[in-house]
Amino acid sequence: MGKSEAKEDTLCAEYIKSLLEGENSNLDNEIEELKIIAGKRFFDKNLQDIFPERDFYLATEVNKFNFVLKVEKDQDGMNYIKRIDIN
Repeated sequence: MGKSEAKEDTLCAEYIKSLLEGENSNLDNEIEELKIIAGKRFFDKNLQDIFPERDFYLATEVNKFNFVLKVEKDQDGMNYIKRIDIN
């Protein structure tokens, strides 16, 4: 977890929440906004060895999987990952 809120993380959380609640979210406008704000480093020619442009598109691809992974704690306090299928 970062020390400050990141637009891309908030957008991802809102998208996952909408899927779990059965809502249909269109993120096209938000993804375009990310290109010029938080994601602009992926389009800087001087940073391609660190932040390749392709990574931006891989990270913002939606509807690729029909499930999300949720971290939960068991009765002993140990974290485990639970798959939640989305209809």
